[in-house]
This record gives sequence, structure tokens and C-alpha cells, in this order.
Amino acid sequence: MPSDRSAQPLLNEIVSSNISGPPDEYEEDLQNCSVPDCEGYYEDLGRSNLDGEYPDWIELHNPTDVEVDLFGYGLSDDPDTPFNWTFLATALEPCAYLMVFAFGKDKQETFIHTNFKISRGGEQIILTTPGGNVADSIETCDIPVDFSFGHKSEAS
Repeated sequence: MPSDRSAQPLLNEIVSSNISGPPDEYEEDLQNCSVPDCEGYYEDLGRSNLDGEYPDWIELHNPTDVEVDLFGYGLSDDPDTPFNWTFLATALEPCAYLMVFAFGKDKQETFIHTNFKISRGGEQIILTTPGGNVADSIETCDIPVDFSFGHKSEAS
């Protein structure tokens, strides 16, 4: 399905104090595993890929019926720097969700990590279109450990 720049992804959920899951680079991928033997696949990769950290995370949602190309979209925790971190080519399928770890690792290989962490005390998280418009933002508050904060769903 072709990408449609008019379709906008949304910030769905934010976790700023994660201590029980999903751990970075393992359980989240197991849920979306595309190979028949995920456990064996990760054992073959070695422990260096299973760092076991529990990072903050941001979940994006594509509520539309078309694929959204996230290339050039910015994520930030600083309104003065809307492109603090920028997506490379990343397709977000229709009605799909994407977890982005916010743990300061700044990489976009198998797992996506921003170059910033989320303040547990609260801050604004901003998703910016490649053209510089705010696609969505969430002003978080003091989020308790292992709880998330996000938009109220319009679905019943």
C-alpha cells in the first residue's frame, strides 16, 4: 500500500519509569517476531543484544487506513528543539502501533531508540512532521513507576 503524507501518526502512550517491562531489545521483539524460533534466534545473536534494561518508551499509533512513512518525523522532549531526534525510513502500517524506546541510545537498527530519556516528573513529548508542524504532543505529569500516560481513546 502506498504511503500517504496526509495521514498522521499520533502519540499514543508514554512510560517514563519502567522497571518491569518490556525490557529493551527482547520481549517487545518476541511479540512481533517474524521468524519461527524467536528464542533460538536471540540465543544465536548472543547476550550483547539482550541488555535487559527497562527503558522509558513512547508508543506511536497510526489510526488511519493507509501506511505512514515516518521518515523525517521528529520526536522531542524539548519544544524549542522539535527535531531533537529524527526517524529514518520507518513504515507504520494502517492501524498499527510502534514502540520507540527513549533511553538515550540513539539508534535505529532492529529496535528504535531516541537520543533522549523521558523525565519521570513530567514534560512535553512532541511528534513533529517533516515539514515542521506538530503532528501530536502530550504533556505528561508525574507518572508512577510502571504506569503509562497517554491520550484517551475515542473508540468505545
